[in-house]
Amino acid sequence: MTTTEFFMIALAAIFLWELYALIFVNRTIKVRGSVPYRGPVMIVVCVVFSIFYLFRWGATLLNIICCVVFLGVTLLFLLVRAGLTEYGVANNGSVMSYSKINYYSVEQGTNDSNVRMRINSARRELVLLFPKEQQGLFEAYMVKNKVPTLEAYREAKKKKD
Repeated sequence: MTTTEFFMIALAAIFLWELYALIFVNRTIKVRGSVPYRGPVMIVVCVVFSIFYLFRWGATLLNIICCVVFLGVTLLFLLVRAGLTEYGVANNGSVMSYSKINYYSVEQGTNDSNVRMRINSARRELVLLFPKEQQGLFEAYMVKNKVPTLEAYREAKKKKD
């Protein structure tokens, strides 16, 4: 199997994952947020990868088509939403259940019109931006699903120790 064939199979798998996220996950999002810097980072990754790929394996027609498909998959990825669902926090097509979240914290966002929500689980931390108007709604979802704030989590941990 050539590198281009392997890459096309990988892109097909990613494309199917993105279609799943667009069709099923996007429609379940109740409070829409955004991932900080996802757009610019994905564009830079796409350009750098395409240049590397074409220089490494040559600018043949098949390799150019492969880079165009990669660009399409990258642009499709940017349409996948992030936010809160009834069942958990959606990010990049996957949903982290509320029961797996250890705590959340609210901070000042990248500008005055949004807030940064840090959501921490045992395995990873998610950072999402929400408009300031939705901060109360975000916190209501967390309270409803019994997710503690960072301060409450620290207090509970002190009492355990």
